[in-house]
Amino acid sequence: MEKENISARIINISPKVDTNTWLFGYVDCEGNWVIEAQFGICHEFEISGLALAKDAQLELYGWINKKGDWVIEPKYLWAFSFAANGLAVARDANTKRWGYINEKGEWVIKAKYRGATTFNNAGAALVMVKDAKGLKWVAINERGKLLLAPQNIYGFSRFNNMRILIFDTKTGLYGFINSNCEVIKPKFKQLLDYYNEGPIIAQDTKTNFWGFINESGKWISEPKFMEIEPFDNEGLAKAQDAKTQLWGHINLEGEWIKNPPH
Repeated sequence: MEKENISARIINISPKVDTNTWLFGYVDCEGNWVIEAQFGICHEFEISGLALAKDAQLELYGWINKKGDWVIEPKYLWAFSFAANGLAVARDANTKRWGYINEKGEWVIKAKYRGATTFNNAGAALVMVKDAKGLKWVAINERGKLLLAPQNIYGFSRFNNMRILIFDTKTGLYGFINSNCEVIKPKFKQLLDYYNEGPIIAQDTKTNFWGFINESGKWISEPKFMEIEPFDNEGLAKAQDAKTQLWGHINLEGEWIKNPPH
């Protein structure tokens, strides 16, 4: 019984700062120190059982286990927690460049970028590169391969766990990198609600009406609405009919469900 209590205490621990030393450690749910305050900063434990922490003396980042021992030695100038794919973005202390490591601390994607983001759930990340025309963000996959050629026409407007919104600065149109890491080139006037897992609300460039597109960028529901608001928890969205200009509620297929206009 005692072993079960100790195990539970170790699992449910959280970072805390010691206000006497201003160092960080971990306490259990009752406020008892489980790992003494010794780090410059530390984060919540991840699913892997590791936690990102900063060595107070070296001022470098590494990962510790639930005993407070270094599993990945503190040798990174900066780092972020591991993504779902088991890769973490880290900054090399020598070159000052960014790359990606695995849970053994090995470089999987070499530290060669001027900046980098954590991988999203689709296995895509943004990295900053430099060419003759200056710095720019490009998208890569888990192997470090470019998802888009580094052309100046693309800007990355939004980033989330499912999709990356891309913007063509020449045409003013939007596209996205979907949850399968496929590039849907910019061809829509606007995109809304792209951050959810369901259909994306898109504005047609010819009619200016709104409809729904799928992960492949194809219309699920033809653009026939003057306006559409984001979907609620019931899978319904408030929409304005293009013909009558009246408001009602539609489902994910674009069918009128509540208060259809007439």
